[in-house]
Amino acid sequence: MELIGAGWGRTGTDSTKAALEMLGFKCQHMKVVMSGPKQTQQFWAQALQEKYGPPCMPPREWEKKAAQMAWNDVGFAGGFDACVDFPFSPFYKEILEANPGAKVLLTVRDDGEKWYKSTYDTIYGFQRNRGIVFWLLSLSSPMMSALSSLWGGLLQGTMEDKEKAVALYEQHIEEVKRCVPAHQLLIFNVKQGWQPLCTFLDKPVPKEPFPHVNSSADMKKIGTFLARAELALRCTIGVAVVALGYILWS
Repeated sequence: MELIGAGWGRTGTDSTKAALEMLGFKCQHMKVVMSGPKQTQQFWAQALQEKYGPPCMPPREWEKKAAQMAWNDVGFAGGFDACVDFPFSPFYKEILEANPGAKVLLTVRDDGEKWYKSTYDTIYGFQRNRGIVFWLLSLSSPMMSALSSLWGGLLQGTMEDKEKAVALYEQHIEEVKRCVPAHQLLIFNVKQGWQPLCTFLDKPVPKEPFPHVNSSADMKKIGTFLARAELALRCTIGVAVVALGYILWS
């Protein structure tokens, strides 16, 4: 692992992934994990569960366990040499311990409130609107069922309280600054474009424009689709129950 993304989801990680791949990296991302091998999904789902719960392991037990985990061989199986987004960013310290020579990329938004709005309107919506469809998807995807560890553990159930959620986001940024040596860290906003990223990674600046992926629009489309599927499923179940009741009472 050469580059570890420490920035939370909704900090330009889709655009950053696209940029890193243009620079020659093979980059892991939540979207890749969700469609990837079940063994990799299970690895990250278990890590989230054990570190963030509920219930979570005591910190000292987690540290011992983390030191023995196959972060590279299983977590990044498939030749990945970079990662951004969830579920990796909450484990930047553990991944860095396993790869002490790696660089760390902390993607950020302009401010905490913009991060909050983007998160609340997109990926947190799946948690807010959990229903039958979400449950069915969780049966086939270990990562789906582990997402509650992000919202309830990492973010401590604060997403319905903007002030507290923003405070945790900002605390995370300060923690990364404290924990990662300055020469290994780049704090990066995708609005800055190629220059700081390429300088940090010792890569030539591409002739192509820096990619800007509008993942918010895609996430909202997925959310709308899931909401409609949930409504259709509930209506179908309701009709089936009424029909069964009619048959039984006839």
